[in-house]
Amino acid sequence: MLLRDYRCRAGLTQEELADISGISVRSIRDLERGKTQPRPSTLRKIANSLSLTQDEKRQFFSKGGNPARGLSGTFGESNVNIVSVPPDAPSAELRSFVGREAELEAISRSLTDRALCETNLVSLVGMPGVGKTSLAVRWAVQNAECFPDGIYFLGSRVAWGSSPMISKRPLIAMLRLLGIPVEPVWSCSTMQAVLREAIQNRQMLVILDDVPSAAAVRSVLPALGTASVLVTSRRRMDGLVATHGVRQFVVPTLQRDESAQLVAMMGLGEEAEAHRGVAERIIKGCAGHPLALRIASVASFHCPDLFRHCDVGTLVMCEEDYTLRSLFQHEYSRLPAEAADLFRYLAENGGKSLTVDEISTGFGVPESEVAHGLGLLHNCGFVQWVGHGAYETHCIARAFARTLVADKDS
Repeated sequence: MLLRDYRCRAGLTQEELADISGISVRSIRDLERGKTQPRPSTLRKIANSLSLTQDEKRQFFSKGGNPARGLSGTFGESNVNIVSVPPDAPSAELRSFVGREAELEAISRSLTDRALCETNLVSLVGMPGVGKTSLAVRWAVQNAECFPDGIYFLGSRVAWGSSPMISKRPLIAMLRLLGIPVEPVWSCSTMQAVLREAIQNRQMLVILDDVPSAAAVRSVLPALGTASVLVTSRRRMDGLVATHGVRQFVVPTLQRDESAQLVAMMGLGEEAEAHRGVAERIIKGCAGHPLALRIASVASFHCPDLFRHCDVGTLVMCEEDYTLRSLFQHEYSRLPAEAADLFRYLAENGGKSLTVDEISTGFGVPESEVAHGLGLLHNCGFVQWVGHGAYETHCIARAFARTLVADKDS
């Protein structure tokens, strides 16, 4: 059965897939048995949770809406691949990749010169949709000759699970990549030992993509031995910096000229001439956020009339297919209630740069609580430190906050 095969390949139980996708266990059970006809939105949630490739998604959706039907042919490697360019990498983003010269050079200094980073481990962190995965894969493609034993891409939250504690999932995925049979009775420590022995002295790069926490990275590190490791995460890896000497880089938004270049590459060169001011509105309204720039460019091209009457931030957040809103929602749902309230307060202040004491006075909570909440929001990229003790929210984060108010009102 197709859905069951994909789920088992990912090393998930029905309960775990339900937890990741937000679909009930009963619904997943019925889908695997072919008892129900799923909605397209349900199929999308499951396909994204299983991190299917584009070809696999087409096959998944083409089975007459019935994911219980079997596959014809073999699977391939799904969300974990040993290739120079991972098939499930963001190919469209790679084709329209702009800028990042400083970041690419910084990664090169760290991962190709062990004297600078003895652990040979780099983390790329930043706000949702800022282009961390694209940057990691771009660097890997440009430096593939440095890793004759291969580039291993371990992606999606399926590999990590919803728990930040040690999990067998990424270890099982890495063993499968190496073609090593996994015994059901193996513990995490056994898998780590087997992987460490298999990887020893190999010149290889492992990209750990979309990692939910530093704890999740720690569960894999003992198995990676001498491999070079490039981590991407929406969460800062400060703990790994302290304990493992990780070199951490915060991926910034694009500069204005880079934003203009990206908008032009998305097909807005001629469109901007036909609709004066469209490209400028996109550039200003997205403030260098790469995914927002792409979404706004595509939306303005296909729906120019709607675009002229709609706020750019609202437009990119209501576009379901591009999942920008879901990226922010996932991180927002993990915030404690106090930090979530603080985020909404900051967003309502129109992006002003505020200090801890100013926020404390306006929000009406002690400075110690404000500082704690800001730390949590800064950790997941919802606020940025702008110097002189001040913090502010990005305009795309504020656009997401407006959707929270709209949802509450509705």
